Amino acid sequence: HPANYVPDTFDLHCEEERGYWIDVFKRHQPGLVQRALASRRLALGEEAYASESDEAAARALGEGFNTAFMSHLEMIVAAPATFGRCSLAGTFEYREECLREYAFRDTYFQEKQRENQAALGALGDLLAELDNMDGDERTLA
Repeated sequence: HPANYVPDTFDLHCEEERGYWIDVFKRHQPGLVQRALASRRLALGEEAYASESDEAAARALGEGFNTAFMSHLEMIVAAPATFGRCSLAGTFEYREECLREYAFRDTYFQEKQRENQAALGALGDLLAELDNMDGDERTLA
């Protein structure tokens, strides 16, 4: 029944699952902070980091995000029922909210730019290949 459907199969109330996933989040957090800082810099441009104080302000945002999210993880460990149904999806959503709160709009901006450039590089050959196909073959491609 759709009203009873819960899309998240990981329940962080279960101590074993909670321990595993909290550890995963903690291990990936330093890299995520670095990715967020790099993506923010790329999105805003180098002129947004023109001075030492601009750089320090960006680092402070990264530290603020890290502190806020790590505190949330510690609260999940200490009292998972505090958040109602404590789920993996909810934790990911909270992490995204923390990123936005600390001015990190698109953590994967850098990766998206790289993938878009690679796709654009392949587009010409793909279009040429499609142009060389006849009707039925082209329709099925």
